[in-house]
Amino acid sequence: MESSKLRKLKLEISESQRSSNDSRALRLILSNIDKLEDNAVLREGIAITLAQLGEKKDALEILEGVGFHYANIGRSMRAIAVAKQIRILSPESTSLSEHIAAIYNIRSSHLDANATVNLAEPLIIDLEGKEPQAPILALMKLAAERGKDANGVQKDIQKLPPISFLSSLPENLFYDVLDRIEYSVFDKHEVVVEKGGLNKELIWSVNDRLVVKSDEGTQGLPPGCLIGLSSFGESSRASRIDLFAPVGSEVLRLSRASIAELSATHSDFENRLSTLRRHSMTERLLRRHPLFGGLSDKMRVAVIETFTGIRVSEGESVISQDESSPGLFIILDGEIEIVKNTSVASVQVSTLRSGDVFGEAGLITNQPAQAACVMTKAGHLLHLPRADFSALVARYPSVAEYTANLADTRLNEISSIEET
Repeated sequence: MESSKLRKLKLEISESQRSSNDSRALRLILSNIDKLEDNAVLREGIAITLAQLGEKKDALEILEGVGFHYANIGRSMRAIAVAKQIRILSPESTSLSEHIAAIYNIRSSHLDANATVNLAEPLIIDLEGKEPQAPILALMKLAAERGKDANGVQKDIQKLPPISFLSSLPENLFYDVLDRIEYSVFDKHEVVVEKGGLNKELIWSVNDRLVVKSDEGTQGLPPGCLIGLSSFGESSRASRIDLFAPVGSEVLRLSRASIAELSATHSDFENRLSTLRRHSMTERLLRRHPLFGGLSDKMRVAVIETFTGIRVSEGESVISQDESSPGLFIILDGEIEIVKNTSVASVQVSTLRSGDVFGEAGLITNQPAQAACVMTKAGHLLHLPRADFSALVARYPSVAEYTANLADTRLNEISSIEET
């Protein structure tokens, strides 16, 4: 994440560019470019300013070097943003996009889930931009020279952190998706995603300006966060967050129309989206579910790896009344109804949704199920087979306590339904 000093400098430069105060933008850049260990962000600012002044050739050359630098050090969102800026200036220029697709796709040897990108903290920042004092043409010439300087540009590819969703794609599909992604910079405060709405597009944060407001509070998003997965699949749901873009926020979007086009030309595209969504929901369960509350991070991962993901169709019976429970289940998405069949009617005991656990009562009591569990809305479950449950609760007492308490509560609910 960028330091507050650098963020403030970028905002000053952006404001100067938006107000067409190009001299001040260039002076701000030139007076600070030697104060940053990695000055690619200021080179990018030079290119944007020169493009506004009609110096397209110089702007493209600088952007090309900066974009490859970003890609090679693992700043993938900035690299994609630069690739989009290049395509605006020169639609036929595809070399940077091809490079990004080549090194960040699922089969790339450069990807490392543990890789990190360190941004050096500038010690002193000049927010006045008084120097160098020179006519605009002289400033443009000096800025172009500094922007194209090969020193400080990383040509060797380092270990790269994967990009959410994109790095789960093969190279050809990655490039096709990248080609359709749109880059946006907000010049006023806007609501990007509204809570309760079905977003139907994918949004990646490029810088650290986006703000999320949810039931858990308000927080800023770091670069590379992906928003919108919950809108896809048969069990799609409305957004549970509000997403705000303050002035200067940068995002990458894959629109609903582009997703439809990709689904039509790549038969496995939507399946890849659904798979990523399941992985995302599983990670959320690891972090938040009370079933894993007494476990360390390492233990949580070990426990979840004993579960298997399954897809269940609407109307399918997962557990049948009077039969043994096949195991423990956690709902990722979709809905389950617990139904008690009496001599006179079928009675709905409760409806279970994302995050709910079921199947535990028969495992704890070692008795046939007293009610049926039926999938009333298609979705995905995590399943722990019956044979593995005993070993799990023996190893992790907190899991045993959680499932025992849940079984007691659920059996009380079922037994309260009297036959008439």
